Amino acid sequence: MKFLLHKGKNSVRITLNEGYILVGKIELKNTQPSAVAYNEYRAALEGANLEDSKNGSNKVITIEAEQVSLKSRQSIRAKYVRDPQVTPYAYKHRVMNVLDGYSFGESGDRVSYPFTVEESGYYELTFKYSQDTNNGMPTNRRIEIDGEVPFKELEHYAFHYSSGWKNETLQDENRVPYQIYLHKGEHTLTLSIDNAKIREIYHELLRTLEAIDITAQHVNRLTGGLIDKERTWKIETYIPEIAAYLQGIAAKIEEQKLALIAQTQNDDLPVITELEIAEQLIREFIQDPEQLPHYMTKFNEGPSSAYGKIKSVLPMLVYNPLHLDKIYVHNGGELPAPKANLLTRTVENTKAFFYTFANPRYVQAAEIDDDTVEIWVNQSRLYVEIIQRMIDEEFTPETGIKINLSILPDENKIVLSNAADSTPDAALGVSHGRPFELALRGIIENLRTYDGFYELAEQYHPGAFIPFIYDEGVYAFPETQDVKMLFYRKDILDFLGEEPPETWDDVVSLVPMLQKYDMNFYTPLGSDNAYKGFDVTTPFIYQFGGQLYDETGTKTVIHKDGAYQAFEFMTDLFTVYNVPVTTSEFFQSFRNGKTPVGIGDANTYIQLKHAAPELAGQWGILPIPGVKNKAGIIERWDPTYGSASIIFKNSDKKEAAWEFIKWWASAETQSAFSYNIQATLGDKFLYMTANLEGFENSAWPSDSKDVILEQWKWIQATGKVPGDYVLEREISNAWNQVVFDKQNPRIAIDNAVKIINRELERKLNEFGYIENGNMIKPYVVPMLENVENWVRTNGK
Repeated sequence: MKFLLHKGKNSVRITLNEGYILVGKIELKNTQPSAVAYNEYRAALEGANLEDSKNGSNKVITIEAEQVSLKSRQSIRAKYVRDPQVTPYAYKHRVMNVLDGYSFGESGDRVSYPFTVEESGYYELTFKYSQDTNNGMPTNRRIEIDGEVPFKELEHYAFHYSSGWKNETLQDENRVPYQIYLHKGEHTLTLSIDNAKIREIYHELLRTLEAIDITAQHVNRLTGGLIDKERTWKIETYIPEIAAYLQGIAAKIEEQKLALIAQTQNDDLPVITELEIAEQLIREFIQDPEQLPHYMTKFNEGPSSAYGKIKSVLPMLVYNPLHLDKIYVHNGGELPAPKANLLTRTVENTKAFFYTFANPRYVQAAEIDDDTVEIWVNQSRLYVEIIQRMIDEEFTPETGIKINLSILPDENKIVLSNAADSTPDAALGVSHGRPFELALRGIIENLRTYDGFYELAEQYHPGAFIPFIYDEGVYAFPETQDVKMLFYRKDILDFLGEEPPETWDDVVSLVPMLQKYDMNFYTPLGSDNAYKGFDVTTPFIYQFGGQLYDETGTKTVIHKDGAYQAFEFMTDLFTVYNVPVTTSEFFQSFRNGKTPVGIGDANTYIQLKHAAPELAGQWGILPIPGVKNKAGIIERWDPTYGSASIIFKNSDKKEAAWEFIKWWASAETQSAFSYNIQATLGDKFLYMTANLEGFENSAWPSDSKDVILEQWKWIQATGKVPGDYVLEREISNAWNQVVFDKQNPRIAIDNAVKIINRELERKLNEFGYIENGNMIKPYVVPMLENVENWVRTNGK
């Protein structure tokens, strides 16, 4: 970026919105003059009487690309490639041996390598790389020596598509290698990604997409999104400039296609083909604009439309992955072949295969000494490695407690290991419904009895504990929690002259306007999953003031008061207001404008932020719609589910395991973990901790933190009751009967109540709460109104 500074005193202010930063120095520089062409560079050097290195010295300096000395982002990382020709290589172990191109592929990314030249002279640069992504597009690198580009050709050097490893010596279009003069001594090689040459093409295509969107909106305003091929529309009568609009769009696509061909020096790339198809589709409508309303799927709807074709090109223009194994600085000598021959690969694969029969990792369980706490983690290998590193660097040195983490591939393993009396000491990442089932059977510990529980629980919303409460105990500690948010397209609502809805009454008012233009609203009730769980049904029940159980937990009250009113509204959304019964992928329908307003989760947010560049600045988020109560407050109740930590009753290291959970669940650790994930895996990997203070200080983008924290004020999870699975199932069945089978809501819900009450009584009888039809001991259902009795000191 370039900034205009006036002569004299100027001031720069840096405001920290999130995270932390250490400032070493700030440099102010004018734009450097462009580098000269290669022939001028050589002519200037030859005229300077420089001392060349001896001919035939055969010097080869090898730089391992994974050994980066400086990098512009923490998430630029090395990775392991199992290939005997990639160094370092070991058939027994996973060795980091390649600079991961997926982490080093975004504009502005920069890595540096130091190297030493023993003799002054001319040297060639060769890169061993693989570039098997991006649909055949070349990837460009800016190459600097000691902070400067030697000559113009290295400002944007193109590395072409290669499905396997390849040695690329920097060379001109005639395949004559470039020779760079290096003085004897220390040097620094820097590779960076600069998309300046592609910038105009990228932004012009974005503007073209916007033009297509605007044209489609004008057409939909006329037709209301109606598709009737028997009807003739006089489009040019109502939109006289439609042909000129389309002609301008086609001309822009043609212009950017030619610019891209000139930039890549290749007219046979898949991205060029996509633009040609897009242009052809637009030109078909120029000849007959009256066909536009009938074939919007060819214009702007779906991946096969002109809009979809252009949209698929955008990420490939600015994403530049390039896997690097080695860099050679040489002025002679033979370089190693980039690929291993068939015999070498066969031998190494055979050695690796037979080693699996002797590898202790596979032939015997890891030995855990008596002082080590064993913990299973229901997370990916990369997450487990990050947690283990944090433990080894921080927790163990501070407490002296050794921790060994193991991956838990399937939670059913917990039940099997308990039957075999081989449970570990604790587990992380357990799903929200599992702790209650384990507590009911006496497998896990009541964490409420441990020192420091209440102090730590203060950092969490009390509603986050509700699924983990049984009887008088709290049997798990929250780790993560999801969130639902209202997503809305600013551009489309501006076009309609509407505001994003705050209440369900607002939604009901907005839906007809959306449907007028063949658009609609999305609620997770309308997903393509036929089973409607508590996560999509209870928000309505709680917002309308309803409950699921009576005070004893023996009967359901979903047929009474606010709960029944909520059930009627849940079905009316689809039977009366015609909200789509099935939306297979909200992200895609939101992206293409068919569903410009809807309720999504954190994953939707990440997708829109990183996978929909054409929508940048055109969408926003708010807390979900709710119901206004008598006091005028909009109640936005919603359950938030996530993972949790547990301690096993059979453990003989319970106190040590609790010390670990206290450390792991603390705000400082959770915040640090979020940054470690981001640093290791990149900005697209976001961690949503349930610790409110930890989340506020986490790596989660600041543009959404306030909305998420506001929505989290309305957490209301469902308390667990033996047999509650039948309640969840029967609400879902009743909804399906009303929406699909057109059954009366009152009949459907009353039939469900009979089945639910019978099963609740049976399960409470099984676990000793009911005997001969009589309640012999009370079962207290944890709810938002009473949860503080479990998770706050003295219930306050």
